[in-house]
Amino acid sequence: MKNHKHYKKDWMKPMRAAGLLGAGKAGQALFMLVAMALSARTLGVAEFGTLVLIHSFIMATAKTVRFQTWQALVHYGAKAQESNDIPRLHRIIKFSVILDMLTAFAAFGIVWIASGPAISLFGLDPTLSDTIRLYGSAIILMVLNGAPDGILQLFDRFDRIAWQTIIAPFIRFIGSIYLFFTQGTLLEFLFVWYMAEVIAATFLIMMGLITLHEQGLIAGLFQRSKSLFNPEPSIWRYVGGTGLASTLDLSGTYLPVLFVGGVLGPGAAGLYRVAKEFSSVLLKPASKLFGRAIYPDLARLSAQNNNSERRHMIIKTAFLIGSIAICVFLIFVLFGHQMINLSVGTEFTASYITMIWLCGAGVISSAGFALEPLLISAGLIRQTVIARTIATLIFIPLLYLLLLQYDIVGAGIAAFIYTIIMTFSFLIAGKKLLQKT
Repeated sequence: MKNHKHYKKDWMKPMRAAGLLGAGKAGQALFMLVAMALSARTLGVAEFGTLVLIHSFIMATAKTVRFQTWQALVHYGAKAQESNDIPRLHRIIKFSVILDMLTAFAAFGIVWIASGPAISLFGLDPTLSDTIRLYGSAIILMVLNGAPDGILQLFDRFDRIAWQTIIAPFIRFIGSIYLFFTQGTLLEFLFVWYMAEVIAATFLIMMGLITLHEQGLIAGLFQRSKSLFNPEPSIWRYVGGTGLASTLDLSGTYLPVLFVGGVLGPGAAGLYRVAKEFSSVLLKPASKLFGRAIYPDLARLSAQNNNSERRHMIIKTAFLIGSIAICVFLIFVLFGHQMINLSVGTEFTASYITMIWLCGAGVISSAGFALEPLLISAGLIRQTVIARTIATLIFIPLLYLLLLQYDIVGAGIAAFIYTIIMTFSFLIAGKKLLQKT
């Protein structure tokens, strides 16, 4: 393994990593918005909603079953780097890969079994059963992405992650343009989305292997080692806790789409997806970009017991990202209706109010984006799970009741309340970590 540079006192370091990811996310956002607009215009509200529900069902299953092996790999791998313990790092990588492989096939088995009940729940065409199962085979590669993602983060290869984030949206973008002019069918759009996920997942696995080769770590992976299924004393508690926290995170990602589809039908799910896609300009940078970028540095600071620098990083980055989020929110309030009308068409403008509520949730999420990575990097897994559990237990019945009363706008209101509760819970759990020492 090449010599690892020790962390420098620079709170902007994760922002530079986020800058690399941001370049990818900017392209991703553009491609996704165009692909969504063309898909919605071609298929209409009902069929676009069906496309969204099938994709959300597969993604929700992956998120439920998989362990967050990338977090464990970064958390324990950072400690191995600090001590330059190569055999220890090999054990952690092998553990992550094996766990990904086991859960990948378990996830596909769940999709195969649950596709029938899912069709009945969402009111989809029964003839789509085999299509959903075929689409679900992509879940194997999705789940196998955990360890490669952790490897790239551990060795600061955010440039490769940035390239990977563009692949799936770009393929959907190209495919949607073609299908828009040829009046493509639902099955053709599903094929494009399927290939986008498969190719993007394969690329990430390849980048992980290339990075290991560059670090001189490939050979050691094939050597026999002890404690293969327990490389660190507390690793099962760690992956179990982060996996549960990720499952609970469904409340902020795919669960609302599925709920809307189950309660109000595929058409409403399509409207909600449009609102969600626009609000993702605020939501995704907080959770997927900045949170991802700051985690490796928080893990290194925790390994070094550098509490002062860690606190400084959290406060400064929260203020910066929160301020930017407020500016973006105001733009959506003023021009969001026109954006929806011009992109996906007048039949989707009913999603505007829902989008505003989701953007409001995005502002709060952006300001508190570093709180969960802070807790996890410090090993406070139980506190993270408790915070998410409290928010989820309130969110699920609230979502159902608000959907019945306010239609899809209720989903936006529920998401806003959920984000407030979760962020406040994280803040309480991390209070001691943010105090001056």
